[in-house]
Amino acid sequence: MKIESLMQALNPVTQIDNFPITVRHLQALLFLATQAEPIDQGEARKRLGYHGPCMSRSVDTLGILGFAKRMRNDRDRRRSFITITPKGRDFIAKLCEVT
Repeated sequence: MKIESLMQALNPVTQIDNFPITVRHLQALLFLATQAEPIDQGEARKRLGYHGPCMSRSVDTLGILGFAKRMRNDRDRRRSFITITPKGRDFIAKLCEVT
């Protein structure tokens, strides 16, 4: 698919509820969709190649939109697990329909 076609396909979904959806948000969401179970946020950050604050902001935005959920690690309260929500999966499905 050409870049122009992808950009046109993404245009209708690049802003939701006054939150701009960035490529980084989409990368994180698509990554979470590939995980069979919640993943440690630090591990997700490493696999995606993000810096700590960037991953936190992405998860914060995805959480506000209802696309992802953050859960505290009961064994180590400094760490969190993240997972995609049904709403996040629906968003990806709609995005795939557009493309």
